[in-house]
Amino acid sequence: MHLNKLILPRGRSLLYSQCIEFLIDAWDRSRGFISSPSEITTVQKEAVLRHIAFEFHKSGKGELPRELLEDVVTRIAKELSLSEPPQKLLEDIERRSALLVERSIGIFGFSHLTLQEYLVAKHIHLNPALYRQHLVGNFENKDWREVVLLYSGLLDDSTDLVEKLRQSDSLSQHFLAAYCIGEAQHVDQNVTTSVCEFLLESLQTHAGSREVVIDALAGIASDYDGEPRNPRQRLAATLIALLSSQSPEASVASIILGKARVRTALSELVNALDSARSAELQSAAVEAIEQFGNLALPAIRRAVEIGSPRLSLDTIISVLSRIGTGDAVRLLIQLYNTGIDQDSDLLISVAIANLMRNYDVLDEMLALQSDEIPEGLRTLAGMRPQWSYPKHPAPGFLCLE
Repeated sequence: MHLNKLILPRGRSLLYSQCIEFLIDAWDRSRGFISSPSEITTVQKEAVLRHIAFEFHKSGKGELPRELLEDVVTRIAKELSLSEPPQKLLEDIERRSALLVERSIGIFGFSHLTLQEYLVAKHIHLNPALYRQHLVGNFENKDWREVVLLYSGLLDDSTDLVEKLRQSDSLSQHFLAAYCIGEAQHVDQNVTTSVCEFLLESLQTHAGSREVVIDALAGIASDYDGEPRNPRQRLAATLIALLSSQSPEASVASIILGKARVRTALSELVNALDSARSAELQSAAVEAIEQFGNLALPAIRRAVEIGSPRLSLDTIISVLSRIGTGDAVRLLIQLYNTGIDQDSDLLISVAIANLMRNYDVLDEMLALQSDEIPEGLRTLAGMRPQWSYPKHPAPGFLCLE
């Protein structure tokens, strides 16, 4: 799909929509199948699949024998006024879409539960008068949780859905409302602000649901430039303020900001690695920074260049090792170049050696010229002018031919 669309869309509902479109249509054409005018169209195929997915999900069954599935398709074909025989219709969808597959002899189901859940959500979205009440009736059903979230992502405005969930006395529905905001295209700002306040309070009042609250906050918090302009950005700003304070919630704020990948928080996250901060916060900051991957490297590089005396080399090595990319190795090489001391050079060498067990990192390092590698590292490895690696690097440092 990436090759066909060039970029991946933001939002799961849109992503799954394009996956379905690709599997039904583009993949079909890419393998040389050309439908005749009399055959079922792509739009009709998706309609049949939506109906099947809804039937599966409503019954709680993820698969059916061929005979029963043909009965379902017969009824659907009649509802949609399709002329193609149900057996041929089922075979056509199975053979040419890879969405409905034969899991075992004569037993059919969707190739992935997520695709089934998306099709159910879209079916409800396109037929709200017929099926929305069924969705509402399953708010407490864990098997329908993803359907509710994907449905939220399909709506132009999810405010009514969020408010409907918040009317319940059930704590789980209040949390589900928060997750819906994370998936939504739009929710009223006052409603979003109220939900954010509820979640921040819940960090204290609902300790047993802490992980749920953290994930919900991470789904809502949004990155920003300059001043925060909406509730999602203001939530991120509140979490950054908690991180920079001496608040007991600083560690939790760090974790949330990492999961949400709020790049505005990177400088504060790196500052949280300061040895003067608590061990709990330092550990949370390392975990958070790892979530950003290469995006975190400029902030780490700036901290190294400033040379904060309370930013330990061990911590920097730990963060870069967990990021684990070729660019992270290049930054480690730059650290080696600073020539801190012999013990530090050894620590950096070991870290680089461990990272180069990853073949993706190894391939990136192969592109480096020998003069880009510090003399100390080349000497340590006994490096010849043209350096290279064996297919399976040993646990030591650089292995040469």
